[in-house]
Amino acid sequence: MSAPRTRTRKAVLAGVAGIALLAAGGGSFATWSDTEDVVGADITSGHLRIDDSSVVWTAGGEEIAIDEYLVIPGSVLTYTATVDVALAGDGLEAELATTLPTPVTAATEAKEADVALAEGLTVAVQVNGQDGTTITDSGAYTVVATITFPTVDGDGAAWGQRAQDATADLADFQITLQQKIA
Repeated sequence: MSAPRTRTRKAVLAGVAGIALLAAGGGSFATWSDTEDVVGADITSGHLRIDDSSVVWTAGGEEIAIDEYLVIPGSVLTYTATVDVALAGDGLEAELATTLPTPVTAATEAKEADVALAEGLTVAVQVNGQDGTTITDSGAYTVVATITFPTVDGDGAAWGQRAQDATADLADFQITLQQKIA
């Protein structure tokens, strides 16, 4: 063998051994690099809540005690709640509504008069004068429910003796504030 070939072979073997040593020792052929420390941040949530509400029942424009008031055909009862709403959150929208039951149910399903009264009553609910309200700001909002005992039944007939000495169950209900998801 000639000396130049042996030298070339030795150089190749040395190069392979050097690469193996670099790989085993964690060495790198990487180009330039750098790192930067980034300061952390707090992520804070907002809120959605009803802070306060006040309720008034009226009939014919006069305040009434609903549990003592006796309706007659033609009665219109109005439930008015002023609700203080607090919203905090970027882009937060909420729906303000009530779970007031429509239709109203008979206090005793077996009693014909109760059933007639419950079926005769109509309920309409509005928030700030609208059927539904999207809230985007904190503030006072008004929820109004109008419960009407019409002068005639659903078929247009006079009530006669039906629905007298009867009880309809309005049941418990809530004013709700629910976030709207876009």
